[in-house]
Amino acid sequence: MNSKNWRRIVTTVISLAALCYVVYHMFSGGGQSYNTEIAIVTDYAQEITVNGWIVRTEQPLTNSNKGYLSYVVEEGEKMAKNGVVAQVYAAENSITVSKELELVRAQIANLQSLNSEVLAGTRPATINKKISTQMSAMMSAIVNGDLKTMTEEREKLLLYIHQKQIVTGELSDFSDRIADLRQQEKALLAQYRAPVGTLKTPESGYFSTVADGYESVLTTDKLKDYTVADLRNVEPVVLQENVVGKVVQSNTWYSVCIFPMDRARLLKAGETITLTLPNTDIRTTVKVDRINMNSWDAEAVVILRGDNMTGDIAAARGGEIRLRLNSYSGFKINRNAVHIEKRTQTTTDKDGNKVTKQVDVYGVYVIFGEQLRFREISPVYWDEEFVVCASGAKATADAAMLKQYDQVVLGGKDLYDGKPIN
Repeated sequence: MNSKNWRRIVTTVISLAALCYVVYHMFSGGGQSYNTEIAIVTDYAQEITVNGWIVRTEQPLTNSNKGYLSYVVEEGEKMAKNGVVAQVYAAENSITVSKELELVRAQIANLQSLNSEVLAGTRPATINKKISTQMSAMMSAIVNGDLKTMTEEREKLLLYIHQKQIVTGELSDFSDRIADLRQQEKALLAQYRAPVGTLKTPESGYFSTVADGYESVLTTDKLKDYTVADLRNVEPVVLQENVVGKVVQSNTWYSVCIFPMDRARLLKAGETITLTLPNTDIRTTVKVDRINMNSWDAEAVVILRGDNMTGDIAAARGGEIRLRLNSYSGFKINRNAVHIEKRTQTTTDKDGNKVTKQVDVYGVYVIFGEQLRFREISPVYWDEEFVVCASGAKATADAAMLKQYDQVVLGGKDLYDGKPIN
């Protein structure tokens, strides 16, 4: 082997050895390179998804009239006893005629209320702003598929447009328009047939068109007795054909959920939780009411209480329920970055004397200039992968606290306070 080839081999071996040395020290913490993350204050919410049911005090609503129902109240609207929730018509097209007649009469009333005296002094710019806002409201209703609200917003928009026509002098009155509407009213009256009956609530409460057969199965008087097996095996009863809705008789409702035992043990009665209704993105606030558990079981029944009946809550029943158990704000740090170090703690006794002792302190190492420095942390929540640390906590020993934007070292060996990184 000639000297040139030999030098090439020697050079390659030395280079590989140097590369291995650098890589080894980088991963062992003995070099200058460290994996880091920046400490930034963030909000973290601990969430869990469980199977559960919505339980209310409710009564199915039956209709003894033959015909077609036209509901006159909103989903979840509160009703007095014997309150009318629907009109019953003999023919289905009578419902459409009735709604159109109501709309035409509302337009006539609006136009009759408009005159130059009432609108005297009104600025066009003011009405233009109302028109713009109303157009946005109508478009929002269209996007959400809320046809009832869209119709209402459209009528308001037309009223503002008519107001502008009066203020700007385009029209002095709406005699011609009112005459046209009167003709429409007359034609509709020729087709109109009065309702043949009404649907009333037997008790006071919140009306809902949704009845599912669980009304008599999932009841509030069984809350203290529900077991995991009860909830897994619950089945609805078959409703009578004339059931057309229900009345929820109380503002208070419950979510009965199956929890892993280790999670259930961490809850306390009265604790506030954010709940997302099953099969929706609708959130509401509830409180832990009670926990049914047996120490030998792997799961428990957690009962959450709400006191804010709405149409969505009145219609909801069972499925996956998302729960936000706790919310934290602070530094979210990789758990691999956390160390426990002995530090000196100084306190003052009852006689005013200073007392020092060695204590274990949670902390992380940060890059500070050309050194590693130890920074104390105050954990408020531990996860398998990270820890959330309070951002405004005070030091308990002779170490500065972690601060916003500190460069936290995620790993390495032989780390110590003051270690040079060059």
